[in-house]
Amino acid sequence: RRGAFRRNRGGEARILRAMLKKILIGVVLLVIVLVVGAVLFLDSIVKAGIGTAGSHVLGVPTRAGLVSVGLVSGKTAIGNLEVDNPQGYAPVKFVTLGAIEVDAPFSQLTGEKIVIDRVELRDLTIELEKGADGKLNVEKIVDNLKKATGADKPAEPEIGRAHV
Repeated sequence: RRGAFRRNRGGEARILRAMLKKILIGVVLLVIVLVVGAVLFLDSIVKAGIGTAGSHVLGVPTRAGLVSVGLVSGKTAIGNLEVDNPQGYAPVKFVTLGAIEVDAPFSQLTGEKIVIDRVELRDLTIELEKGADGKLNVEKIVDNLKKATGADKPAEPEIGRAHV
């Protein structure tokens, strides 16, 4: 009887190891699929991020037409970037940018000193307009930027230690 019990425990251990192996393989495959998916859809993710974050931070609708992020090459391009005018101004784009291309290999962005090899802007148009309140559209956008980043708040005074 003891021998049968031991053989049965050994069988259970084998089954448990096989299950753990299958679970581990499944987790590894899931991670691989997620990484490959992120790389394949990185351009779309960045494009959506530009629209969402740009609109939130600038306080006006912001869109990018084409986005290409070269993780390996270090070449990134954004095409047809548009930033709308704030409310109360002419219904034209505040900024239109045909393309921006940046060459900055990832290895040069992670160190203490950041090196960007090239930045090229093409077909840039900025429409400056004075509103009825006498404020330029760019001032409204900068005000929105300050509010979103907290730069509009006065700095907290630093209280030092008194020495007697």
